[in-house]
Amino acid sequence: MDNVLNDLKEILRISTVTEYTRLGFTGVFVADQPTKIKTILNYTEDNEHVVIEFDEDNLSAPMYEDFELGESYSFDVTVHISETAHNFFSNLDYLLNYVLSSFERIDWDKKIILPFDAEFFPQDSQYKQYFIYMNELMCLYANNAYLDGNKKFVLFTEKPLVIHPNAEVGFDVSYKKVFDKIDIDIFAKSIHSLKVSIEDEPIESHKKEKQAILVMETSNILKSYDAEERFYRLIEKVEKISNSVTNSFQAYLNNFSYQKLELELKKDLDYFVKSINDSLGTLQTQALGLPVAAALIQLNKVNLTVSYVALMVFSGFVVFNAFQQSKQVEYIIASIKRFFEKDDVKPIVDKDANLQKMNEILGTRVEYIVLYIKMIASVAILTFIYALFNFLESLNFCCISFLFKYILLWLGIYGAALKIKHDLDKIE
Repeated sequence: MDNVLNDLKEILRISTVTEYTRLGFTGVFVADQPTKIKTILNYTEDNEHVVIEFDEDNLSAPMYEDFELGESYSFDVTVHISETAHNFFSNLDYLLNYVLSSFERIDWDKKIILPFDAEFFPQDSQYKQYFIYMNELMCLYANNAYLDGNKKFVLFTEKPLVIHPNAEVGFDVSYKKVFDKIDIDIFAKSIHSLKVSIEDEPIESHKKEKQAILVMETSNILKSYDAEERFYRLIEKVEKISNSVTNSFQAYLNNFSYQKLELELKKDLDYFVKSINDSLGTLQTQALGLPVAAALIQLNKVNLTVSYVALMVFSGFVVFNAFQQSKQVEYIIASIKRFFEKDDVKPIVDKDANLQKMNEILGTRVEYIVLYIKMIASVAILTFIYALFNFLESLNFCCISFLFKYILLWLGIYGAALKIKHDLDKIE
């Protein structure tokens, strides 16, 4: 783009522009110097992006000899780049129409804008920063208000307010008068303040409140103006809007109940604790039934085979239930972690010592519960092995029972002990 701009500036230096067009400009060239003729010939052929065509019939493919020193020649300059109408602007009227229909941030480095060049457009170039920040203003409201299909901003308050960024008249009789009334530094600072305040807000609920305040304050300030005036007044009043948004949000914070939010967080934490306790309730009852069942078998010597089978089934059920509850606790752990990392929770927890302590206590409690479930599973496995030994003995498989009994018993005890030790070391 810089090379194309330099080529255009070179043509401007040796000619006089008579009219700026959407894709270039028309002008008059005075062939009063040989160097000028040689320069202009560079753009009559073999130039990919800037092409000059002369109005004279005998200059359709001009050569140096075709020009007479001192004569004037009319020409048209056409710029050939990707999407020329969106990337090349010969005057501020064309640029204004483009900016007022753009609701995303413009990449100015990819644009060729002749009136931004102070060498040739000393008056127009002073409005460069105004156009840049007007685009930022358009993006601000496009992102935080409603943009309808007709490219109008709609502020939904008690009565919807429509703001139409329009360019029905030229720059000199419209936005130039508006820009001349405002200080560019204040204009830029106000837009930047609004943008940063909303986009950089870490708490989602506060961000939504700021967006609502922006819509409300803008509506309050502009509602007394006619529809065709509102965007002009928006540019003029952006400093007032920025100050009003800041003051209103501060009032919102003063009325915002931090204690209420803290109670809501603790309510969620209580739910996690209840979920863990519910997971243990049934398992504890079944675990207590294991030694009771084993003791009853020893007291009742009738139908030992059936009793041992029932004890094995019951023990297996407890093991399976312990496995299920361990998975439930894993899900609760993941939910707790996700809860504390939420955008609207983390900033508050980081500042609240009580909530931090609650998080630590909850984490420690979960670790002990995981260990408790594993201990219940170990007891259930040992009970299953005990019932299996005695079941085999009741069938008079003495030798097999004796050998199998002690091998599995010691393996079970050793494995359970190692597992419990590992979990205790992990907690420590």
